[in-house]
Amino acid sequence: MPDCLQVNDGRFQPERLAKSQVYQTGYDTIGAMYAILVINIEAPLEGTFHYHVPTDLASQLCVGHLVEIEFGRRLAQGIVIGFDETAPVEETKPIIALVDPQPVLWPWQIELAQWMSQEYLAPLNGCLRLMLPPGLTRWADIVVDINPYWDGNGRLTDLQQQLLDLLRQKGDLRGRQIRRALPKTDWKTAVTQLANRNILRKATVLDPPRVRPKKIRTAELIAGPKRLEAGLRQLGRASKQADVLFYLADLDDPLPEETAVLAATGASPHHLEALTEAELITISDFGFRMAEEESPTSEFPNPRSISLAIPHKDVLPQALALRGAATYYQITTLLARAAQPVAISDIYAATGANLQHLKKLAKLDLIRLGAEEVWRDPLADRDFTPAEAPQLTLDQTRVWGRVKVAMIEAEDEDVGLSGQDGDGVTLDDTSSPAHPYTPTPPKPFLLHGVTGSGKTE
Repeated sequence: MPDCLQVNDGRFQPERLAKSQVYQTGYDTIGAMYAILVINIEAPLEGTFHYHVPTDLASQLCVGHLVEIEFGRRLAQGIVIGFDETAPVEETKPIIALVDPQPVLWPWQIELAQWMSQEYLAPLNGCLRLMLPPGLTRWADIVVDINPYWDGNGRLTDLQQQLLDLLRQKGDLRGRQIRRALPKTDWKTAVTQLANRNILRKATVLDPPRVRPKKIRTAELIAGPKRLEAGLRQLGRASKQADVLFYLADLDDPLPEETAVLAATGASPHHLEALTEAELITISDFGFRMAEEESPTSEFPNPRSISLAIPHKDVLPQALALRGAATYYQITTLLARAAQPVAISDIYAATGANLQHLKKLAKLDLIRLGAEEVWRDPLADRDFTPAEAPQLTLDQTRVWGRVKVAMIEAEDEDVGLSGQDGDGVTLDDTSSPAHPYTPTPPKPFLLHGVTGSGKTE
């Protein structure tokens, strides 16, 4: 079997990959029994290791796969870089499982890592790790718990007693959790000593991959118009001026008396004056005279009446502004116009809101907070303009020919109407003033075609 990682003359040669049979995808096509692995651990390792391929993985395993293995006494990850029919040792360990059903490295990346390792005298596993997607590597750790069959006897050091007390309180813990709970202590030695005495049980585990689907938090309006207005009225600080506006908006009488408004809202004339200056309400002061035969000089003023000076639809935003709750109205208005979940970051940018505003609206069941998965696209903010126009298809060429002919004919007609003869000589007519020339608008063309048929080109 050819060596897939040979380097000639110290130069990286990806063109050899097409001739290398070791990169065939599928174990059955190779006929080998062993996979050649590079161990993906933090410690620098120069060589490769042979692991035998279990029967259930024989039809799936190929070069570039990331697999789970047992390396020494701990679990680890390995990268398949090739296959072999024999192993340099008599006893080999099996591959435990595939980390991902798809290969995580291309063959040319593996050869590039081999070239880097030889050229710069760097560990091969470190070079391969540079090619792995971020967050895919799983580091080994230990999990420790108290042996349920321990009788509780035996002398313990102070650190060992602290460790046992911690495990009794928290239950089984990972190594990193013990490190945080017992900083600046030799807890690893204590764990090993207690495990050797069968007081503790210790096992090796792999951390779950850190890579996860990218999600954005969203907010969506779930309340109808009536429930929305009722909920928004509960927000903000107390404001007698806002109470007056809401009272006038809810009242059937368009001209209530001033005394009735003040009594119902608890406001004062000062509040009414402020609303009048802001042109939100109007105060009417009418008077009338009795008939002259009864009392020609007596004047009996009517009680002053109050009315809204703004449309009813503007009462809610104006009142919320008086209560310092205008942000809530902006949020719900934005969500109502969108009629779909909106990213919280977009809400923040458009309204100046923060998470507390959204939580209050969610507590009133006016909006629903959620999350949506989005695709990572590093090229989303880039535009790629073709260097040259694409070659038209036969149908596109036929349609463009008809459009082009019509455009040329329209230009010829415009030239003739603008006052020129066939030879391009201007025809002067001094008998009457010239009329300004208005070019004839071109005739439109309607293109029929399914999506992707090339109408845009």
